[in-house]
Amino acid sequence: MKMKVQLIIEDKSGSTATTETATLERGESDELIGLSLEEAKAITASVQRTLLEAQAREAIDRGSTCTQCKARLRGNGAHRVIYRTAFGRLTLASPRFYLCRCQMRGRQSVSPLAIWLHGHMSPELQYLEAQFAAQLSYGMSARILGSVLPLQQATSITTWKRHVARVGGRLDEEAHQRPASHPVLNEFGLPTRNPLRAVGIDGGYVIASDAPSRPGREPKLRTIPERIGARLSPAAVGNIFKSVAKCIKMASEDIRVVSGHSIRVGATQDLLALNIDLASVMQAGRWKTNRMPMRYGEHVLAARSGMARAAKEQGRDG
Repeated sequence: MKMKVQLIIEDKSGSTATTETATLERGESDELIGLSLEEAKAITASVQRTLLEAQAREAIDRGSTCTQCKARLRGNGAHRVIYRTAFGRLTLASPRFYLCRCQMRGRQSVSPLAIWLHGHMSPELQYLEAQFAAQLSYGMSARILGSVLPLQQATSITTWKRHVARVGGRLDEEAHQRPASHPVLNEFGLPTRNPLRAVGIDGGYVIASDAPSRPGREPKLRTIPERIGARLSPAAVGNIFKSVAKCIKMASEDIRVVSGHSIRVGATQDLLALNIDLASVMQAGRWKTNRMPMRYGEHVLAARSGMARAAKEQGRDG
């Protein structure tokens, strides 16, 4: 069996253009049911490329005509623009045109495609980068997205960090530009209806006390009086965790040993207690050797040793 996937684009005049995006073949002995992940990624990337190129041609055609006198604008060369999307990186031809003399005197040129794109990255890719970076490491986020989406070098860890920092800066600027008011503050000095829901710190979370939670998953960490802005130092992270520990009324002797590495230690011990293999634990903690996870989980591993299991089977573990 052979199946051809075609994309039919109809412009405003009613004329259509057909583009073949993929050809799928299945034999009687083929064990593959439906689409494979690679086929789905290839089809999505092809549809994205065809659709975006058609939209770009229309944007260039609109921008090559004067909006006042409707005269065709004179060309001023062309260059290529790289546009990154969640479905691949595309290289588009971007001609430049001189502005019409009825609008200005001089020789200023513009690129209709650059004006239409508003940048070099789609909003969907920016959204995915910010969402994943808030919950996972950059490397793991890139691997997960790359396995399900046809990114095709649309992003890298270095550029990802820069884009997320830009998004965070824009959100922070928007927050400071909101009209000044005098909200009612809670016991931590934060507005009672603070829009902040969670702050991710190297895989750990500080969850707002009024953030909605699912039954059985009540937040264990509460809001804290820390200003979000500059990068936190290791000492500041430790102080934050100590403040959180006091809020949830941990024992004073336990609070003294809380540090910025507490969530890494706790996560390592939890993973090992669930019989997660050491290689997966190392990947989750971004360790290159097993020295630190073995050190953090020495008590858990000791409880699972051969002698410990033998003592348990013989009733000598009490």
